[in-house]
Amino acid sequence: PADHTEYKGLFLGLESMKSDFKVLTFKMMPQDCLLVYSDCLIESTGKNQEEFGMGRVIESMNRASGAKASEILDGIIKDLYAHTEKENLNDDLTVICIRKL
Repeated sequence: PADHTEYKGLFLGLESMKSDFKVLTFKMMPQDCLLVYSDCLIESTGKNQEEFGMGRVIESMNRASGAKASEILDGIIKDLYAHTEKENLNDDLTVICIRKL
């Protein structure tokens, strides 16, 4: 959303997910982009211990404006690794980018 509201859910594959949960329904307009990610993306730190953060994710997405989902994703991952200056992350990373054409 334009107000940068975050939607968080439970961990996948856990027995505790048998409880009720909210369903989020929304419409994507042409050129909209949906980014789904694990905490590793925004919590990975650089050499000064500063997190990559949501601001850098938004900057990466803005630089790739108009690009294909794969190009947006490549740009975000490239920026993440440039920030962390590491070949291996300390956490598992999942990032899914969906672009409506």
